[in-house]
Amino acid sequence: MSLIILIHKIHTNSSDSGYYLDVFERTKGALIIKKSRFLFFLCLIAMPGWTQNSSQVSMASIHWIGLDGAYNMRDIGGYGTTDGKRVSYGVLYRSDRFQMATERDCRILRELGIRSLIDLRSPEEVYVAPDAECLRSFLRFSHYPIYITGSTYQEAYYNIVTTYSSSLVNALKTIADPENLPLVYHCTQGKDRTGVLTALILELLGAGRETILFDYLSSNQAGYYVDESWLRMVFDRIDEEGGIEAFLLHRDIGADIQSAIRANLLQIPSSALDWELYVED
Repeated sequence: MSLIILIHKIHTNSSDSGYYLDVFERTKGALIIKKSRFLFFLCLIAMPGWTQNSSQVSMASIHWIGLDGAYNMRDIGGYGTTDGKRVSYGVLYRSDRFQMATERDCRILRELGIRSLIDLRSPEEVYVAPDAECLRSFLRFSHYPIYITGSTYQEAYYNIVTTYSSSLVNALKTIADPENLPLVYHCTQGKDRTGVLTALILELLGAGRETILFDYLSSNQAGYYVDESWLRMVFDRIDEEGGIEAFLLHRDIGADIQSAIRANLLQIPSSALDWELYVED
């Protein structure tokens, strides 16, 4: 059995910046939880024989943000891509709503350096459950509403990428501007609208489909049910339109915006000074 220990430096705007450990065990089904002051790390080994540049989901890491008033917030960084790069940590976060966010929660988001917030909820949802006022003192808010419509979730997801694609476009253009980063985006439970947007981002960055599904299905761990078949409808739509680049181009996300998103969110692990990899047999 081998242990792989990944040391990652978390940067915040406070003196609490420091190193945190992710421990991976090359044993099928191993689940290891590491808790720090700000983040909860869940590290799952799906298959044995992990290698750093593997495009398979032999290793996947979810970085939960431990908040009092939101339960599905996580950093989407850390996932490997099929071309050997890695999604950067500390740039993009997904979440459920912040209606119940506490002063402590707001302090954590501030210390993570988050500048901007995208709300994907309908105006009615925002009116009934507005995000906590303490967030407005340091976050720039953008509202790109998407309604959940349809008799099935598959139909609802189809409508997200067709009827309401303009909101996805606006969100992606906002993410493409480095002045808006780090950024957090959310809907109500952080699983459907947020899940689709995350899937499009990870697909554009070059993450494998199993990796994207792993991230998507992790909402179940927060108590918000999602099913693999719902997101596979989006994959089918992407494939029908000729792949993610064509899919986005059809929605007014040109090559320049796509390249900007990749530049903002991708890194080459071997050149990142904040990463060290130790393998112990």
